[in-house]
Amino acid sequence: NLKQFLGEIIERLQNKYPAVEFNFRKPNNDIIIQGDKTGLTSVAVNLLENAVKYGAEDPKIATVLRQNEKGGINIEVADNGIGISDKEKSKIFERFYRVGNEDTRRTKGTGLGLYIVNQIVLAHKGTIQVTNNRPQGTIFSISLPANDV
Repeated sequence: NLKQFLGEIIERLQNKYPAVEFNFRKPNNDIIIQGDKTGLTSVAVNLLENAVKYGAEDPKIATVLRQNEKGGINIEVADNGIGISDKEKSKIFERFYRVGNEDTRRTKGTGLGLYIVNQIVLAHKGTIQVTNNRPQGTIFSISLPANDV
């Protein structure tokens, strides 16, 4: 049950980061999928903790779970952080790549997190994209196909 699964992860992170405002928009109905629970946990935790790590001074993180018009699933994680430049968006899913500015290099990381996230999403026959959040921040959007639902 993806709705329950994500809710539990967000609740754990809310307890770990009490100063962060987490918002989880979910459908009324349960969303049941077949997938690798450990891998999907890694995806959710990585995206949410990155949102905290690269967030603004007053971090706000919104997670949206919904079924799309094709019967598949969409998950979005949006933050109000520093964002990612357009030239680096195409590189962030590469192994060992770290965004190259002073703000991000001061944070801990190996450059493997988003690479692993992408590999897990691909293993579930899905896609992940990154776009700008308005007025500031980043949105990671995952789509999983209907045939895995």
